[in-house]
Amino acid sequence: IIYSLKKNQSEELSRIEVSLEEVLEQIEKLNVNKSPGPDGIHPRVLKELKWEIAELLSVVCNLSFKSATVPNDWKGANVTPIFKKGFRGDPGNYRPVSLTSVPGKLVETIVKNKIVNHVEEHNLLDKSQHGFCKGKSCLTNLLEFFEGVNKHADKGDPVDIVYLDFQKAFDKVPHQRLLCKLHGHGIRGKVHSWIENWLKDRKQRVGINGKFSEWRGVTSGVPQGSVLGPILFNLFINDLEKGVSSEVVKFADDTKLFRIVKAEADCEGLQEDLTKQ
Repeated sequence: IIYSLKKNQSEELSRIEVSLEEVLEQIEKLNVNKSPGPDGIHPRVLKELKWEIAELLSVVCNLSFKSATVPNDWKGANVTPIFKKGFRGDPGNYRPVSLTSVPGKLVETIVKNKIVNHVEEHNLLDKSQHGFCKGKSCLTNLLEFFEGVNKHADKGDPVDIVYLDFQKAFDKVPHQRLLCKLHGHGIRGKVHSWIENWLKDRKQRVGINGKFSEWRGVTSGVPQGSVLGPILFNLFINDLEKGVSSEVVKFADDTKLFRIVKAEADCEGLQEDLTKQ
C-alpha cells in the first residue's frame, strides 16, 4: 500500500531555500560536547566561528538543494560499538553508535524541519504513531494503548493483543520503496531528488580506540546516526495499518495490534491483519 497525496501542487514539498538566519539558528543549537564525524569538523568550531562560517554554509546548502546533490563528506559514518551486556566476544552484544558529519547533520535538520512542517500542515502522519512526533512520547503511546484496551475490557469484552517489533527495522528499509512512499506523501521535485542522492553511495567504517576498518558501502536502510532517519522511517511505515481492521498503536517500529475476540471469526480477522503487516 502506498499512501498518496492526491491534491493540488501547492500541497507538495518540492523545493527548499535556506536563509542565513536559519543556518545561524541551527549553528547556535549545536551541542559543543558532541563528537565530530569522519570529516573531523567539531561542533565547537562551527559555533565559535558561526559569523564567519554561516554565510558560506548557507551558500553550500542552497547549492546542494538546487543541484539535488549531497557532498560525499556528508555521507560517511564512523561506527563505534558500545558494549551492552553478555559475552564480549559476541558482536550481537554491542550497540552500534554512528557519528556523521556535523555540517551534514545541520543541513539534515533544516530538511527535516521542512518535512515535519509539510507533514503537520497537511495532517499526513497517522495518529497511531507516537515515535519521533512533536507532543508525543512513550507515555502518550502507553496511555492511548491502555485506553483502547480498557474501553473494551470495561464492557466485559475479551481483547487479544499482539506485540510486534521489526528486526533491524531501520537497517532494512529498501531505498526505492521509501522514495516511492515519500513521493506519495507529497515530497517531490528537488527535495525528493536531494533525499535520493542523500541515500545513495553512503559508507561507514568501524572505529575502536582510534583504529578504523575499511570503508563499506550502505545499500539499504535509513542511515543510523542521521537527523533525517526517524521522520523518513515514520513516513515509510505510515501506511502500516491501511486495510487493517484491528486497532493499532505505534512507537516508531514497536507496534501493538489489538481487537475484541469473541469468536473464531475474530481470531481469523486478527490473523489476517497480521498477514497484511
